Amino acid sequence: MHISTARHAALLLLGTCATAQAGQIFKCVDATGAISYQATPCAEGSAETPVAIQPSPPPQGAPQLSAHDAWEAQWKKQHPAPTSPNAQRDMLQKIVTQNGTRPAPAAPPPPAAATAPAPAPSPATVSYECKDEKGDAFYRHRPCPAEVWQGSSCAGSRCVDYVVVVKSSRQISREDACHELHRAGAGSRPLHAFDEPPPDTYDKNLGRDPCR
Repeated sequence: MHISTARHAALLLLGTCATAQAGQIFKCVDATGAISYQATPCAEGSAETPVAIQPSPPPQGAPQLSAHDAWEAQWKKQHPAPTSPNAQRDMLQKIVTQNGTRPAPAAPPPPAAATAPAPAPSPATVSYECKDEKGDAFYRHRPCPAEVWQGSSCAGSRCVDYVVVVKSSRQISREDACHELHRAGAGSRPLHAFDEPPPDTYDKNLGRDPCR
Protein backbone atom coordinates (compact mmCIF):
# COMPACT_ATOMS: atom_id res chain seq x y z
CA MET A 1 0.00 0.00 0.00
CA HIS A 2 1.30 3.41 -0.92
CA ILE A 3 2.09 5.97 1.75
CA SER A 4 -0.55 8.35 0.39
CA THR A 5 -3.11 5.57 0.57
CA ALA A 6 -2.20 4.85 4.22
CA ARG A 7 -2.38 8.56 5.07
CA HIS A 8 -5.77 8.81 3.38
CA ALA A 9 -7.00 5.81 5.33
CA ALA A 10 -5.80 7.29 8.61
CA LEU A 11 -7.54 10.60 7.93
CA LEU A 12 -10.69 8.77 6.97
CA LEU A 13 -10.48 6.76 10.19
CA LEU A 14 -10.12 9.97 12.28
CA GLY A 15 -13.07 11.56 10.53
CA THR A 16 -15.17 8.48 11.08
CA CYS A 17 -14.16 8.40 14.75
CA ALA A 18 -15.20 12.01 15.12
CA THR A 19 -18.73 11.17 13.97
CA ALA A 20 -18.93 7.88 15.84
CA GLN A 21 -17.94 8.69 19.42
CA ALA A 22 -18.50 5.14 20.60
CA GLY A 23 -19.64 1.91 18.88
CA GLN A 24 -18.29 0.12 15.77
CA ILE A 25 -16.94 0.93 12.27
CA PHE A 26 -15.92 -1.32 9.43
CA LYS A 27 -12.56 -1.84 7.73
CA CYS A 28 -13.10 -2.69 4.06
CA VAL A 29 -10.51 -4.17 1.66
CA ASP A 30 -11.68 -4.33 -1.98
CA ALA A 31 -10.47 -6.63 -4.79
CA THR A 32 -7.55 -4.31 -5.63
CA GLY A 33 -6.36 -4.25 -2.01
CA ALA A 34 -7.53 -0.69 -1.25
CA ILE A 35 -8.43 -0.18 2.40
CA SER A 36 -11.22 2.05 3.59
CA TYR A 37 -13.04 2.67 6.89
CA GLN A 38 -16.71 3.44 7.08
CA ALA A 39 -19.61 3.51 9.52
CA THR A 40 -21.75 1.25 7.30
CA PRO A 41 -21.07 -2.37 6.26
CA CYS A 42 -18.66 -2.89 3.32
CA ALA A 43 -19.84 -3.31 -0.25
CA GLU A 44 -20.23 -6.73 -1.78
CA GLY A 45 -16.94 -8.30 -2.81
CA SER A 46 -14.91 -6.43 -0.14
CA ALA A 47 -13.33 -8.06 2.85
CA GLU A 48 -15.01 -6.64 5.97
CA THR A 49 -13.45 -6.37 9.45
CA PRO A 50 -15.44 -4.77 12.33
CA VAL A 51 -13.39 -2.26 14.40
CA ALA A 52 -14.55 -1.29 17.96
CA ILE A 53 -14.42 2.42 18.77
CA GLN A 54 -13.73 3.46 22.39
CA PRO A 55 -15.31 6.68 23.72
CA SER A 56 -13.08 9.76 23.70
CA PRO A 57 -11.30 10.49 27.04
CA PRO A 58 -12.30 13.70 28.89
CA PRO A 59 -10.33 16.86 28.00
CA GLN A 60 -7.01 17.27 29.75
CA GLY A 61 -7.22 19.43 32.87
CA ALA A 62 -10.90 18.76 33.59
CA PRO A 63 -11.32 18.19 37.38
CA GLN A 64 -12.35 14.69 38.40
CA LEU A 65 -14.56 15.02 41.49
CA SER A 66 -15.09 12.20 43.93
CA ALA A 67 -18.63 11.28 44.91
CA HIS A 68 -18.26 13.19 48.21
CA ASP A 69 -16.82 16.30 46.50
CA ALA A 70 -19.59 16.25 43.92
CA TRP A 71 -22.23 16.01 46.69
CA GLU A 72 -20.59 18.84 48.65
CA ALA A 73 -20.44 21.08 45.56
CA GLN A 74 -24.11 20.37 44.84
CA TRP A 75 -25.05 21.11 48.50
CA LYS A 76 -23.18 24.42 48.49
CA LYS A 77 -24.88 25.36 45.24
CA GLN A 78 -28.29 24.67 46.80
CA HIS A 79 -27.39 26.28 50.18
CA PRO A 80 -25.32 29.41 49.53
CA ALA A 81 -23.68 30.98 52.56
CA PRO A 82 -25.89 33.76 54.08
CA THR A 83 -24.53 37.25 53.55
CA SER A 84 -26.84 39.25 55.82
CA PRO A 85 -28.61 38.84 59.20
CA ASN A 86 -31.93 38.35 57.40
CA ALA A 87 -30.45 35.64 55.17
CA GLN A 88 -28.96 33.91 58.23
CA ARG A 89 -32.38 34.00 59.94
CA ASP A 90 -34.07 32.60 56.84
CA MET A 91 -31.50 29.81 56.53
CA LEU A 92 -31.93 28.91 60.23
CA GLN A 93 -35.71 28.80 59.77
CA LYS A 94 -35.27 26.53 56.77
CA ILE A 95 -33.09 24.14 58.79
CA VAL A 96 -35.68 24.14 61.59
CA THR A 97 -38.48 23.44 59.10
CA GLN A 98 -36.57 20.57 57.47
CA ASN A 99 -35.17 18.96 60.64
CA GLY A 100 -37.77 19.94 63.23
CA THR A 101 -35.08 21.07 65.70
CA ARG A 102 -33.30 24.30 66.42
CA PRO A 103 -29.54 24.27 67.02
CA ALA A 104 -28.75 24.96 70.66
CA PRO A 105 -27.40 28.51 71.09
CA ALA A 106 -23.92 28.92 72.50
CA ALA A 107 -23.92 29.46 76.25
CA PRO A 108 -23.02 33.05 77.19
CA PRO A 109 -19.76 33.50 79.08
CA PRO A 110 -20.14 33.64 82.87
CA PRO A 111 -20.25 37.20 84.23
CA ALA A 112 -17.07 38.47 85.77
CA ALA A 113 -17.10 38.21 89.54
CA ALA A 114 -17.45 41.68 90.98
CA THR A 115 -16.10 42.42 94.43
CA ALA A 116 -18.71 44.44 96.26
CA PRO A 117 -17.27 47.10 98.56
CA ALA A 118 -17.85 46.55 102.22
CA PRO A 119 -20.93 48.45 103.36
CA ALA A 120 -20.20 51.54 105.38
CA PRO A 121 -21.38 51.31 108.99
CA SER A 122 -24.61 53.12 109.73
CA PRO A 123 -24.17 56.29 111.83
CA ALA A 124 -26.70 54.86 114.28
CA THR A 125 -24.41 51.91 115.03
CA VAL A 126 -21.09 53.80 115.27
CA SER A 127 -19.51 55.14 118.46
CA TYR A 128 -16.11 56.73 119.18
CA GLU A 129 -13.12 56.08 121.38
CA CYS A 130 -11.43 59.34 122.39
CA LYS A 131 -7.91 59.40 123.90
CA ASP A 132 -5.77 62.10 125.44
CA GLU A 133 -1.99 62.45 125.15
CA LYS A 134 -1.48 59.89 127.97
CA GLY A 135 -3.57 57.24 126.15
CA ASP A 136 -6.46 57.41 128.65
CA ALA A 137 -9.82 56.93 126.91
CA PHE A 138 -13.43 57.92 127.20
CA TYR A 139 -16.33 56.87 124.97
CA ARG A 140 -18.99 58.80 123.11
CA HIS A 141 -21.80 57.94 120.69
CA ARG A 142 -21.03 61.20 118.88
CA PRO A 143 -17.70 62.30 117.33
CA CYS A 144 -14.98 63.14 119.81
CA PRO A 145 -14.62 66.83 120.80
CA ALA A 146 -11.30 68.62 120.35
CA GLU A 147 -11.11 69.10 124.12
CA VAL A 148 -13.22 68.66 127.25
CA TRP A 149 -13.36 70.89 130.31
CA GLN A 150 -11.93 69.19 133.36
CA GLY A 151 -12.42 71.91 135.94
CA SER A 152 -10.93 75.14 137.20
CA SER A 153 -8.73 76.27 140.03
CA CYS A 154 -9.08 79.71 141.58
CA ALA A 155 -6.62 81.57 143.75
CA GLY A 156 -8.14 84.80 144.93
CA SER A 157 -9.58 86.52 141.93
CA ARG A 158 -7.58 84.47 139.41
CA CYS A 159 -9.02 81.25 138.07
CA VAL A 160 -7.41 78.74 135.75
CA ASP A 161 -9.43 76.30 133.64
CA TYR A 162 -8.13 72.82 133.07
CA VAL A 163 -9.05 70.95 129.86
CA VAL A 164 -8.28 67.56 128.44
CA VAL A 165 -7.07 67.81 124.87
CA VAL A 166 -8.16 64.90 122.67
CA LYS A 167 -5.20 63.58 120.70
CA SER A 168 -6.85 60.68 118.83
CA SER A 169 -10.32 59.63 117.79
CA ARG A 170 -11.30 56.18 116.52
CA GLN A 171 -14.60 54.78 115.29
CA ILE A 172 -15.72 51.61 117.08
CA SER A 173 -18.91 49.59 117.04
CA ARG A 174 -21.83 50.65 119.21
CA GLU A 175 -21.64 47.26 120.93
CA ASP A 176 -17.99 47.76 121.95
CA ALA A 177 -18.64 51.30 123.20
CA CYS A 178 -21.60 50.16 125.32
CA HIS A 179 -19.49 47.37 126.75
CA GLU A 180 -16.79 49.85 127.85
CA LEU A 181 -19.39 52.23 129.28
CA HIS A 182 -21.17 49.63 131.40
CA ARG A 183 -18.55 47.01 132.21
CA ALA A 184 -17.49 46.42 135.79
CA GLY A 185 -14.75 48.85 136.81
CA ALA A 186 -15.64 51.37 134.12
CA GLY A 187 -15.90 54.06 136.80
CA SER A 188 -12.23 53.65 137.66
CA ARG A 189 -11.01 54.89 134.27
CA PRO A 190 -9.25 58.31 134.63
CA LEU A 191 -11.48 59.94 131.97
CA HIS A 192 -14.70 58.12 132.90
CA ALA A 193 -16.30 61.46 133.78
CA PHE A 194 -16.23 62.43 130.08
CA ASP A 195 -18.06 59.30 128.88
CA GLU A 196 -21.38 59.57 127.06
CA PRO A 197 -23.97 60.46 129.75
CA PRO A 198 -26.54 57.71 130.36
CA PRO A 199 -30.07 58.45 129.11
CA ASP A 200 -32.58 59.67 131.67
CA THR A 201 -35.74 57.78 132.55
CA TYR A 202 -37.84 59.72 130.05
CA ASP A 203 -35.58 58.78 127.14
CA LYS A 204 -35.42 55.18 128.30
CA ASN A 205 -39.20 54.96 128.39
CA LEU A 206 -39.31 56.30 124.81
CA GLY A 207 -36.75 53.71 123.68
CA ARG A 208 -33.93 56.22 123.21
CA ASP A 209 -31.25 54.25 125.03
CA PRO A 210 -28.41 53.83 122.47
CA CYS A 211 -27.14 50.73 124.20
CA ARG A 212 -30.43 48.82 123.95
